[in-house]
Amino acid sequence: MLGFPGTTREKIRQQVMSKILSDIHDIWWALGGVKGSLAKFWSWTYEEKWQWIFGTLLKGTFCRFFAVIFLILSLWFAIKRRNLVASLTFFVIMLCFMYGAQVMQFIGLL
Repeated sequence: MLGFPGTTREKIRQQVMSKILSDIHDIWWALGGVKGSLAKFWSWTYEEKWQWIFGTLLKGTFCRFFAVIFLILSLWFAIKRRNLVASLTFFVIMLCFMYGAQVMQFIGLL
């Protein structure tokens, strides 16, 4: 009889879960979850969202982090796995991260 709808344990479990979800929602609201930057992000237009995403990924720490990761993957596939196609693919992705922001600023997209 455990787990069937209508049983006492199932009703207690539903009440506990609803209380937990309510508390999580209250904490999220108190921290400014709906009023914070996420709500601002969702109020942007489609183009503004993509400009922010590319601007964030192609500049600063994220750019360097992803470029290093893809450079390591490129070298690993070239040296260890002897897979030139995968190595060149990761190298091209690394170049996009390194020079993508400069190219997009030159074109006028960022």
